[in-house]
Amino acid sequence: MRFRLKQLPRILIVHIKRFSWTGSKLRNPFNFDEEIQIDAEYINLSQQKYSTDEEVSRELNHVYRLYALIVHEGNSTT
Repeated sequence: MRFRLKQLPRILIVHIKRFSWTGSKLRNPFNFDEEIQIDAEYINLSQQKYSTDEEVSRELNHVYRLYALIVHEGNSTT
């Protein structure tokens, strides 16, 4: 599935579902960086919203830094 963002949010929340197609939990390790930058191919910026190329560049070069992490362990949501 492919997505495009019209505007980058100030705070980005990513939810990674760690289940197989059968519904069982995936237990293999998952590594991630503490910083993430959304590639330009996923951003559909409207030139009308930005008055200068500098503003467009700033939006494309925005870096998100990891602030918090929640790890759920167990077989239920309780």
